[in-house]
Amino acid sequence: MLKELHIMKKFYFLFFLAAISFSLPKIPTAMAEPIDIGVFTAVTGRVDVLRNNTDSPNVVTENTPVYEHDIIRTKNNSKLEITFHDGSIIRMAPASRVSIDEYLLNDKKIRSSASIKLYRGKMRAIVSKNGKSGDFHIITPSATGTVKGTDIFAFYQLDTTGIIVKEGVIAINGISSPDKTIELKKGSFISIPLNTDPLVQRPVLDAELSMYEEETKPLFSSYGKKMGKDIIKITAKITYLSGQVTIIKNSSSIAQRVSLGDFLTEGDLIQTGKNSRVEITLENGNVLTLKENSEITIKKMEMEIKTGNYDNTFESNKGEIKALVEKLGKKSTFKIKTPTAVCGVRGTIMYLNINNTQTTAYYEGGNGYMENIISGTTQEIPQGQNSSSNSNGDINTPRETTNQDRMTMEETWESDSITREYNSEPQNQDGTAAGENMGQIPGQTNNNNSNTNNSENSPKLNITNDTTNIINTPIFTNPIFSTPAEDTNTSTPKEKINFTGAFGYVSSDTTNATSEFATTEYLPNNTSINFNQGSVIGNFYFNVTGIGGKWDGASSSGTKITGTYADTGGYALWGTKENQIYTLSDGGKIAPLIGGIIKHNNLYGKIFGLYLDTAGYAGTFSSYFSGTSDTSSFSASSNPILKFSSKYNTSIPLSDFSSYITEENIISSGSGYGEFSSGRSAIYCSEFGGETRKLVNTTATELNIYTPNFGIWTVTLSGIFYGETNNNWTLALGGNNSIGTNSWLGTINGQEWQNGILRGTFEGVSFDNAGDGSVKAGKIENGDFIGEYELATSGDSSWSAIGAGEWIDIETPLSESNLGFSMNELSTFVSIPITEAYSSMVTCASGNIQANMNTHFYSSTADTNQIWTGIINGTHSGIINNNWAITLTNNLGDNITLNGDKWENGVWHAIVSGNIPGQNITLNGESAGNYSTDGKLEGVAAGTWQTGQTITE
Repeated sequence: MLKELHIMKKFYFLFFLAAISFSLPKIPTAMAEPIDIGVFTAVTGRVDVLRNNTDSPNVVTENTPVYEHDIIRTKNNSKLEITFHDGSIIRMAPASRVSIDEYLLNDKKIRSSASIKLYRGKMRAIVSKNGKSGDFHIITPSATGTVKGTDIFAFYQLDTTGIIVKEGVIAINGISSPDKTIELKKGSFISIPLNTDPLVQRPVLDAELSMYEEETKPLFSSYGKKMGKDIIKITAKITYLSGQVTIIKNSSSIAQRVSLGDFLTEGDLIQTGKNSRVEITLENGNVLTLKENSEITIKKMEMEIKTGNYDNTFESNKGEIKALVEKLGKKSTFKIKTPTAVCGVRGTIMYLNINNTQTTAYYEGGNGYMENIISGTTQEIPQGQNSSSNSNGDINTPRETTNQDRMTMEETWESDSITREYNSEPQNQDGTAAGENMGQIPGQTNNNNSNTNNSENSPKLNITNDTTNIINTPIFTNPIFSTPAEDTNTSTPKEKINFTGAFGYVSSDTTNATSEFATTEYLPNNTSINFNQGSVIGNFYFNVTGIGGKWDGASSSGTKITGTYADTGGYALWGTKENQIYTLSDGGKIAPLIGGIIKHNNLYGKIFGLYLDTAGYAGTFSSYFSGTSDTSSFSASSNPILKFSSKYNTSIPLSDFSSYITEENIISSGSGYGEFSSGRSAIYCSEFGGETRKLVNTTATELNIYTPNFGIWTVTLSGIFYGETNNNWTLALGGNNSIGTNSWLGTINGQEWQNGILRGTFEGVSFDNAGDGSVKAGKIENGDFIGEYELATSGDSSWSAIGAGEWIDIETPLSESNLGFSMNELSTFVSIPITEAYSSMVTCASGNIQANMNTHFYSSTADTNQIWTGIINGTHSGIINNNWAITLTNNLGDNITLNGDKWENGVWHAIVSGNIPGQNITLNGESAGNYSTDGKLEGVAAGTWQTGQTITE
């Protein structure tokens, strides 16, 4: 529905463009000697300009002149600043494009008229006002703004223009209502959707203003140090760090601690200590990340002014390094020398694992090469493959990097603060990505193999994988990207559990599936997990840092899993089902669920469970594992981390742990509908079986505060899919329990769908009927799904998956009247496969309450209101009374307000309202949650939504 409206909006937009001739700027084919109108005063990363009707872009550096009709583009990780001769300044954020359609100056450099078009991305305009300066126009596909002297931010994303006024005034006209002028003053924000009247303006938040200032501010104030006629020395900058990171400057032998924002030059040696990490961004946009116990020396950072070609050379004797390199020109070089090799790239993502005797290199998104420095042998390494060079002069033949390797890399390099999007898409002359329509989010492409993420979450690395078969044998002689030497898992970990399981599936009574999902109604019933085929017998070995006390935040230095299996019955899914309790060496208790898939001689799985340590703290723990299998046995020792997440200090005696664990009917049946990002395919879940276990409410021993129930869940899904597939997929799910007292809904955000394997994360909200119009809600989060699929030779193909995660009860009840739906209506809503119409992250980053909320807007063909949900996590500080309010926003203009009426005894409650301008959505609802004395808060939100209205504060 919303997506169809979105497509229609794009169609009408293109038709409208043709009608008003809003097209790319027309570049004169013949002109007099051009006169520059300004100069690039700051450039970060790769920026180019199209001019004089040429087919190829010119690379931009500092002091490059600017002319009328220039089309200017910033790539990912790139920014710029232009200073015009009248003193006006524009700054552009990454992945943005503008054209200078007009900029007229008189002989005194006073502006008579200017017109700048923003086609995508974000920009800041600091417009000068010198005496009789003429108008300065900022134009987007959905609006026109006119100023004389002001400081404004503008963005164009998702067919919506957003304007923030920092200083001055701007007069705005929407394309759909050109005769209606809105005056936007200092400290105000407004959004203007395409073909829709501008929405009501509101005050801009301090967090929004800070975010836009940071996104448009160039990273470097100048572009390098000039070395000669055509060569400059460029610099680098510390853009992220954690733990102990030191630098030995070229002119010194003393190691000093580095700080965020420090500049680096040639000859500098950067080192990371234990549990430390650093990110280094070069002035040309390339990015280096070092994990713990790693080092790198900057040997050369030079660039040609005219061409933008550069030479980036580094040396490293140890550690783990990731290099994110912009696409290289023919004469550019990027290489890292190690004790055994020189590793170079052609414009790609490169991962290196370095020690004194061996270097291993992995390439994704582009090709690379490795030269052994002992023998001089050089080996080309295609994208998606890896190779090793050793101290004997050998280089291995390149090997395919398997899904299990990528899974391990993702685990070990995971960090929201430093992930970056990588985009090497082809470009059209007008600056759009190949196949792109104006109005797409920056970085979004129509490439079916892309893995871009248009939510507010930081985007993941966009790794392109070809569809080669999974290798059936391990490719490593030692663990990839292992932690330091003492943690390489060479000895068996201390703790051990024995587990048993079986292969199986989920079954339910449903009608036959067809590809006409939109008109097919499924009412699954009598669903159950049937892990009763054959046998799985295994051992899981792990260590626990903090054993003998509180395990909170602790993780193992390594895990191993071994076992045998038999009589699969043709199924790939397996899992444990019995409620087993294990005692560790210090007397602490764990209750795990273990499951996964065995397919193509590979093992993938997840362990998830409840624990109670000897200090009285209870929580959850989890870990991925991946390895290999043959016809009867399996093993995994790729060093995944076993993470412990402490929830509450309880009064549960260790001897009574098992009696506090009960079965809870939270997620037991369901169905759903989803799609791949290609838009020409669909996923349907028609069979669903689930079980949930909880640790019952206990009284805290140290905190006189509410302690909620929490627990773990496991689910098995199966269904069909058709059409084009890729790694960017979503699947909305919802269902009811067998006795009709509970309903739930949530979304799987896909991370992988290739080579017969699928993976994704899950979050959702559960609702329990508490009677008298009251509803008890719960968070369903930290979920992971692993599964497999089979391509059919004709008709629809099939898939199945197993998932596990955690859930937390929310004590304060919600009311059906505030939610806008009854439990009966919710049950009807989720009985028919639901779809996710829209999702986004909104944030409040200032004040006593700082939080983020993941919102999901669901649609159903049921005759009920449409329903939205939100998952809230954050922190609190200071004194908060029962009358409080926060507004959560993002850079798309989404804004949701929580008006609180309760904050006491560890629980809170609020009424919710808001709007999503880019989707023309208004919403209402209710929110509640829990908070702790250590400054943490969590909660859920839900309600109804509709389109075509606007909320006025």
